[in-house]
Amino acid sequence: MMFPTAVPGITKQDILSVATFTGGSKGARFIAVEASGVTCPICRGRYPEIRALLTRDSVARYWINMDTHDGSEELGFAALKFADNPGFPEMYDWLYTGKQHTRWTIEAHALADNLRSSGDAYASRKFEGQSALARKLGIQGTPCVVVFDTLKSVATRMYSPADVDNLLKI
Repeated sequence: MMFPTAVPGITKQDILSVATFTGGSKGARFIAVEASGVTCPICRGRYPEIRALLTRDSVARYWINMDTHDGSEELGFAALKFADNPGFPEMYDWLYTGKQHTRWTIEAHALADNLRSSGDAYASRKFEGQSALARKLGIQGTPCVVVFDTLKSVATRMYSPADVDNLLKI
């Protein structure tokens, strides 16, 4: 069993520079970074529970793509091509609640929502930046949520929705 762990040396800018905004208020007290993968059955199964915790006025939601194993990099890469478009939060929800995905279903969905590709080079840099942030945050499994308290400048890594819920009751 894993317990909440402080993550020293993390700044708000570390998170905002590479994590992908998925909802909430960008000026919120808490920045919740969800590290998960759209191809991971555990992440997809726990998505409704984690999303419910993170849809509060005091939380800005961000995502780190953890599709880095078992050949799933292509899916994560396709999602990151559209990550900074205004319609991405809706696409993000679809990625976790939809059925089976391929690179083509992701790109077709994005195009149907009139999102424009940021380009492969951009997505590649974003993917590398998110992987580096995941290592810096010490993420060892998914799904994982790191909550950064902007008032205290403290980041806390959690693997249990109950831990996240307790922290956000502050």
